[in-house]
Amino acid sequence: SWTSGAFDAGLGPAWSDAFFDADGGLVLSSYFMSPTRVQAQRGAERVLAGGSRRCVRWGRRLACADYPGSVIAGVSAVHASTGLTEWTYADGPRQLSALAGPSQQLFLARLAVVSDSRLLAVFESQTLGAGIDRCRRFGLVLLDEQGAALRFRTVDDPLFATCNHPHSYGVATDAVGNSYLAFTPSHADNPAMPLQGTWLVSYAADLSLRWSVLVQGLGGGELSVAQGVLFHGAEAQVRSASTGAVLAPLLRPPGLPGLARSHWVFTSPDGGSLEGLARAALPAWTYRSDAGDWRTPPKLAELNGRGAVLGVAGSSLVAVELATGRELFSCAVPSVGAAANVEVGNGQLVVMADVAEVNAGAGTCEVCDPKWARTRARFLVYDVPGLGPSAEGWPGAWGGDGHGHHELP
Repeated sequence: SWTSGAFDAGLGPAWSDAFFDADGGLVLSSYFMSPTRVQAQRGAERVLAGGSRRCVRWGRRLACADYPGSVIAGVSAVHASTGLTEWTYADGPRQLSALAGPSQQLFLARLAVVSDSRLLAVFESQTLGAGIDRCRRFGLVLLDEQGAALRFRTVDDPLFATCNHPHSYGVATDAVGNSYLAFTPSHADNPAMPLQGTWLVSYAADLSLRWSVLVQGLGGGELSVAQGVLFHGAEAQVRSASTGAVLAPLLRPPGLPGLARSHWVFTSPDGGSLEGLARAALPAWTYRSDAGDWRTPPKLAELNGRGAVLGVAGSSLVAVELATGRELFSCAVPSVGAAANVEVGNGQLVVMADVAEVNAGAGTCEVCDPKWARTRARFLVYDVPGLGPSAEGWPGAWGGDGHGHHELP
């Protein structure tokens, strides 16, 4: 019952991100390298009019950063089925004038879904001039479903006084609209690669400050949030989403976890196993595939009504029962190649594989921001009867469900 889809990019467009839209269409996005492409389940294809920093799913539309290219620091809502722009927010330079003075260049750092009617845009600025500028400042704008700015503010901390390219390596929003950001100094510039020392900060739905904490020695990493618990991909402990205080230690950094109401699921450091923890951070089960090492972040899904964890182990697609770690199926697919990620749709699974750098020297690092920037990947689609997206917590992989960085209610 497994069939390969037609989304093998080969040496064609340089897509580096994939997710399913609300209608089941596959969205292939890119870091400016190639225009975003939406392929409906029944075959109709839409290609956006130009490149963007990245698109994410926002309800029944896409939200695209720095799109279109003719608008400075523009945020656009795009109809997923038609590819037509519904509106563009272009007022960031004026409303964030403290960041966007005459000597500043403003652009988008991140987009995060707050709800079906609210979108958080994280703006970044750098000073124009000769040479490489490593000073950075940031601001937030909360947009409604019509593209109007409801609130805006600058992001202030002594961290930004040092010109070592502080960068927003993580962003997440919880089910009630609070936002969480992680800023880390970096080296290299495009894409940025993290150094050490991370400032974690949380804002309420009205963008008022909730808490902040500086974690010495912590490198850059993505954020995930689920049921009041905050995870940083490079930190071997979990934090309270309400206060930022440490709640419990972990045996190892979680990377990109799958976070359900009943279990937390991680890949072991050596990639040899998949590990399920009960909510008290206690080991519940370990799964090791006969097919080989686990090669993709754990992705939560529903399979015939049961909670499951999906991914690629060796050269096989594997599903494991969330509650017990018992194998539900393992299916050899030799064409997968070097798998990096999986995404789940209704009756379909897409595997992102064989990530390769486009420009020599850019590398393919998974801790760069954005992940896999300036790379090209193959995308393989398989039909999986009975498969559907998870409705729990943080489904896993980069940015959660639809890559909108939002906790499922």
